Amino acid sequence: MSGGVAWTVGRLVQWTERWFAERGCSDSPRLDAELLLAYALGYDRLGLYLNFRQPLVAGELSRFKTLIRRRAAGEPVAYILGCKEFYGRRFAVNRQVLIPRPDSETLVEAVLTVTGRQGWDRQPVELCELGVGSGALLISLLLSRPGWRGWAVDISPAALAVARGNACNHRVEERISWWQSDWFGSLPEGQRFHCLISNPPYLSGREWEADRSRLGWEPRLALVGGDDGLEAILKIGEAAGQWLHSPGWLLMEVGAGQSQRLKAVDFPGLTLDSVFRDINQIERVLAWRTN
Repeated sequence: MSGGVAWTVGRLVQWTERWFAERGCSDSPRLDAELLLAYALGYDRLGLYLNFRQPLVAGELSRFKTLIRRRAAGEPVAYILGCKEFYGRRFAVNRQVLIPRPDSETLVEAVLTVTGRQGWDRQPVELCELGVGSGALLISLLLSRPGWRGWAVDISPAALAVARGNACNHRVEERISWWQSDWFGSLPEGQRFHCLISNPPYLSGREWEADRSRLGWEPRLALVGGDDGLEAILKIGEAAGQWLHSPGWLLMEVGAGQSQRLKAVDFPGLTLDSVFRDINQIERVLAWRTN
């Protein structure tokens, strides 16, 4: 990136896309280039395209260089920007929480589908998310169902702080109870929910190690579910029935290939009802109902 060249927005996007691609540091070099440059200039992506011929001044170039160095070092774009789009809304993220993935939108749609069958669209539903992280899942559902109340559960106080900030930004904070807990461990005895949801850690230790250069930026606790990736899923499933109303639902996101093994598992008080596929046709969400 020579200082003697007049760098316009359009030229800089093209150069950065090539630079990322040549170094193999991005699966989406064009998108990353646009997002980082828009952030450096204080634009959204539409504003970037409307100003493609605009030349950058020295200070803007310097800010952008810092951002592309961070991306080249492997830091995820969401952490650089401090936010991630999920289910049509923006959520703040940092390295204390998992970055929301498009695959997890399948869980939102699955919850809306099974509760819709119950006619709970306008009912006062108690919804609990175990391992709330950024809050993207729980908040998206509360925004879709104004009559519902949420319980945000996470073992990490830092994650709960991020989720609470997002809840305030989206004006649902007063509809959520906040609990620092290792799954069900610290929840009030006798509490019951209509719906339990979780995107638990479901990578095996081997999978995490194999992709550590990319996944190592995110909290390991939110990603790794024991040697086979099923430790947290099985723990939640074994206990969930005693925390649910009847009728009630447990929905969990699972890893690619895990659904076949889980279909053969009998959780106390629960029956597997539905399996939902993500945009890549992977069986991504399993839904159990109370017996």
